[in-house]
Amino acid sequence: MLIGNDDSFFGLPANLEEAVETFIAYYQNEHSFLELAYAPELIFLNRLHCGAGLFIRNTWYLEWKEGHSNASPPASMPPLVRYFNEIGIVHADDMSTIVISAVWHKLNDKPFDILYTVKIIQDYWKSQ
Repeated sequence: MLIGNDDSFFGLPANLEEAVETFIAYYQNEHSFLELAYAPELIFLNRLHCGAGLFIRNTWYLEWKEGHSNASPPASMPPLVRYFNEIGIVHADDMSTIVISAVWHKLNDKPFDILYTVKIIQDYWKSQ
């Protein structure tokens, strides 16, 4: 279990399920998070992307790349980055968006279709 309230942000999650669990555990007492929990999904995503999204991108090393110039990255690929890379997601913003979207779905008892979400993201990048 990755729970504990310290600067390590509960450890590094290895997959989407752990990431959602860890995210909710960390933010569950934040007033602004609780206010947004039941807002429409796009509002939830937009409001959390720059704050909480940036925090998880940095804390979970979602921008990790071989030979990355960051002063203190982990020596090997973080488990969540590996998980996302294996399902075809390579951009840190996409990774954090998927986590935040999955959090919204869990909080609102809605099913989250990771394969559909990955396809949308991949189609977007193919069109660019």
